Amino acid sequence: MSSAIRNNAIGLENISNAHSQITDADFASETALLTQAQIVEQASISVRAQAKSSDEQVLGLLQETVS
Repeated sequence: MSSAIRNNAIGLENISNAHSQITDADFASETALLTQAQIVEQASISVRAQAKSSDEQVLGLLQETVS
């Protein structure tokens, strides 16, 4: 009987450790996906800012030429 209780306790500890490792892996994976999404968003903002700046520069040059 005590052997069965000890085996159950060991099994419970193993399951708990496995659950912890899976949770840690899920967290790491989600953190990596979040970081990737943030990098893409920042790159997109930068590209849009550069494009807007280029448009404004072209308009400014055209206005100077017309004036």
